[in-house]
Formats: sequence, structure tokens, C-alpha cells
Amino acid sequence: MKVASIVLNNFVHDNRVLKEGVSLICSGHEVHVVAIHEKELQREEVVNGLHVTRVNLKSKGLPGFFIFQAMKYLEFMFRVISRFHRFDVFHCHDLNALPIGALVKVFFNRKAKIIYDAHEYEIEKNGLSNFGKGVARLLERHLIRFTDKVITVSEGIANEYSRLYGVKPYLILNCPEPQEVGQTNYLREHFGIADSARIFIYQGGLISGRAVKETIEAFSEMSDDKVIVFVGYGYLAEYVQSAAGKNANIFYHDAVSYEDLLQITASADVGLSLIDNICKSYLLSLPNKFFEYIAASIPVLASNLPEMAKIVDQHNIGMLSEGNNVKEIVRSVSAISKTDLTVYKEGLAAAGKIYTWQNQEVELRKLYESLND
Repeated sequence: MKVASIVLNNFVHDNRVLKEGVSLICSGHEVHVVAIHEKELQREEVVNGLHVTRVNLKSKGLPGFFIFQAMKYLEFMFRVISRFHRFDVFHCHDLNALPIGALVKVFFNRKAKIIYDAHEYEIEKNGLSNFGKGVARLLERHLIRFTDKVITVSEGIANEYSRLYGVKPYLILNCPEPQEVGQTNYLREHFGIADSARIFIYQGGLISGRAVKETIEAFSEMSDDKVIVFVGYGYLAEYVQSAAGKNANIFYHDAVSYEDLLQITASADVGLSLIDNICKSYLLSLPNKFFEYIAASIPVLASNLPEMAKIVDQHNIGMLSEGNNVKEIVRSVSAISKTDLTVYKEGLAAAGKIYTWQNQEVELRKLYESLND
């Protein structure tokens, strides 16, 4: 089948869309990723077998006010529809892509199959105002009836969609592809960190809701034998770099390619997955970094939120932090620093065999095979 995989980003750091696309190609499908063009990026290219089209919006220079944002969205929508409306499947990533698939099915291609891939709990995302949540609920409730299949990223979110809409979503977790990750001292050698120090790593988006500032304040209060390395990008990157310049136990590493990430991760001792419980999407989340730590076989220090806590407790792969305030981060970091980390080795090995992209790929293939039923 010809698949249009639609994302409203530039498709540079969207590893989930990349992994899904490559898996579908391996199953015999022709996959076109449709994204938004930004300067210095190719408008048309092939990435790992995926045909990537970045739509160059003539309206992109308009201001950021709501009316102009709506104009940009409409331009993107109609450009996508005009070029790809004859495709067999529209794989819509997140709620903002779903209206495109629905419009295609209603007005242009009744035979098209629509897949709604909700990368988080879309109607309860961080940053949405009450008005925004209301609009999101209205859109999702009306548009989901045009979908043929729904995908979610955690069991808790899947349960919410079942409760709200009577659908049974496919659960496809954000697990990394399996890699051979051996022992490495990359971070110690790169930053000159003492062998006696315990290295904690934070990887991913440096944004609000991830306890970035609280983690920095906590480590600034601790001794130099507890080290934190931030690997990622985001608007808090400069804040992290500034803190790294003032504290001997805080370091910043530029974001790296997906292919190189796990080798760096594996050179840390403990992975931090601290998520602020500020919205229901975060409450029910299973972040990419959480599974990347498992894949790199390093213990996890995670927020005590239901989805992460369930896996941590079931497999004994680390500790839970009862809060993301500075005092609790200091307490939980100190506690796991006193622990013999080998007690988590067996659990990490078992979890590492379960939470792989190969296993998630099985569900994705089942979903696409069911489209022919």
C-alpha cells in the first residue's frame, strides 16, 4: 500500500515516525513522510528508504497570531491533499494531522484508510489552555469516527481512548531499535570525570515539565562524586550550559544522532526520567528516554507516575522519586548512589528483551494487515 505519513514538524528528530516508516517499508509498503520545510533542509529526500517531502509554505513568513497560524495550517493541509489524496493510507501523527486524513476520506478518497497515531494524550497536553483543551476535545471526538485504527503510546492513554470513544487502540511503545551496546567510558573520558564519581544522565528535550531546573539546583547542592550530564536540545539548553559553567559536577553535551545515542547512554551509571505531573498526558507518559535507559542497561531513577512505576517495580530496574522538587531529587539521587547497581542487572536484562522496537513492530504489522479485513 502507498502510505502518507503526515507530521507537522520538520522530521529531523522524529524517531518514532522514522522507525514506523522503516518497519512498514520492510513489510512491503511504500511510505512517504510529509512534513514542514524549514531553511537548510531538503524539500525532497530519501531517508532510510522513506520518501520525505517537506512542504514549503508560502505563508510561513506571516506572524504567529492565531489567524495567521490558521492560514499556514490551511495551506499545508491543501498542499498535502492535492498531492497525496490518492494514497491508500493516511497515517496521521498527532491530533493536528488528523483533520487532513478526515478531509481526504470524506471528500476525496472514500477508500482511504485513516490511522490516528496519538503520540501522547492529545486532549490533555502540556501548555494547552482550557480553551485549547476544549477545542482539542471537540476535534478529537468528531474526527476519530473517521479513523480506521488508533495507536497510542501507553496503556494508560489507551484506556482513556477506550473509555472516551469506545475504540480499542493498538499499543505501540516508543522503544528503541536493538543495538549491540558494550561497555564504554565515553562520558568519563569526554568530560574528564573521575572513576569514583557516579554519573547520572538526562537525555532528550530540554524543556519545561521535565524537572530540568530542579535537577540542576539539586546537583549544585551535592558533592562532586555525583555528576549529572545533560544530552539534548531545547530552549533550556543555554540555561543548562550556564549551570555547567558554574558547577564542577554538571555537564552539557550537544544532542547526537539517534544511531550514536545509546553508546553515550551506556557510559552513564543511572538514567533520569523525571516528569512533572502537570497534565494528564505527562501523568500517563512513557518517555523515549525511559526505554533508551533500559536498552543501554543502566538503572532508571524515574518519577513515581503510574506507567513508569509499573515497569520499574515489575522488573526491578531502578528507583522511583516521589516528587520533582529539589529536596526529593537530592534524596532519591543520594539513595540510588548508595545502592549496589548490580542488583538491577537481571531485571534490566529481562526488560531489555521485552521493550524493543522489534516487538513493537509486530503490533504495527498486525495493524496494517488488519486494514485489508
